[in-house]
Parts: sequence; C-alpha cells; structure tokens
Amino acid sequence: MPQTTSSLSQQLLASLPDLSRSGVAVLVHADPVRSAEAIARALHGSDDRRGKPFVTLLPTLLESETFDAETMLACASGGVLFIPDIGARDATEQRNLVRLLAMARDVDVQLVATADVSLPERVHRGEFPADVYYGLAGVRLFMAPAPSRRETLRQKTTRAITQALQSVNGDVRTAAGLLGVSRATVYRHARRA
Repeated sequence: MPQTTSSLSQQLLASLPDLSRSGVAVLVHADPVRSAEAIARALHGSDDRRGKPFVTLLPTLLESETFDAETMLACASGGVLFIPDIGARDATEQRNLVRLLAMARDVDVQLVATADVSLPERVHRGEFPADVYYGLAGVRLFMAPAPSRRETLRQKTTRAITQALQSVNGDVRTAAGLLGVSRATVYRHARRA
C-alpha cells in the first residue's frame, strides 16, 4: 500500500530528534522555498537544540565582502543556523558560504539550508559550486509542493459532501439541506468522489 503524504510527514517529524542530535547539515529542497523554514524550526525545537539560538543568515549579510563567518557561527552556537534559498546566491555569497562551511566544522551548530528542487541539476551542470551543495547536504529532504488553497478547499468540500451523502443514504436533497449548498453543488462534488 502506498504511503500517504500525511504518514510520510509523520515519519519525517518522528525522525527530527535523531536528526537534531546528529548535528549533520540538512538541506531541504522545496517549492516554494519559504515552506522549508517550517522544517528548520521543527528541527530546532525537536530535541537538544531547543532553547538554543535559531539564527537566520540573511542574504544581505552574505552579500558583504566583509562577511564575518566566525561571528555568525558564534551567534548560532549550540543551535541552528538557517540559510534560506542557497540556490539564489551569487559568486560573492557562494565564496562566503564556502568560508562558513569550513569554519562550521569546529563549532557545535547545525546548518539547515533550503533550496529549490532544481539545485542538484544546477550543480551537475556546473552552475552552482558542488562544495557548497555537498557541504550543506549531509541529509537532503525533498518536500512535495503543498497543494494550492483552492485545491485543498475543493478536496475538503468533496469529502464533506461525500460524508453528508453517506449519512443520509445518498439523498441529494437532504445532503444539500444539511450543508446549506445547492443540489448542483452536491452533484458536482459527488462526481469527483
């Protein structure tokens, strides 16, 4: 039997304490990248790192020629250093990431980075430095895109109508009355179920 997205999410959440204790760098591939921050925060709050710093490395800090990797790592010591959207970094920022990775080996900090799902292909084509990618990809998590709000609403509506129809033995008029929707809506969603 194939696993549902829900059961896969539960497995991922159950593995976060072990991942947190390991201290290994985590690269979360997701579209949109913003949704991956939730995994970084869950990882931070899952075990030993809870209560320790959660520091986000803002792109403006990486852009600077005077980027101070040592200070950034000291701020995140014992906790998580979150690096969003590494695939969008230019050459200067990539050099700064290389320095950060080299220094992070000697500091108790868990690096959690995010990237869009096309980053491995860009590394393969030589468009993104492999040392940065593999330095941040101790564990790679690939998150499926979240369904759109419209699709989620459609699924919930279909499920509610299906349940209403089952509870009234398929009587469309009664189901429509219970839900406060038209019979046409009940028919339309019942066909999807």
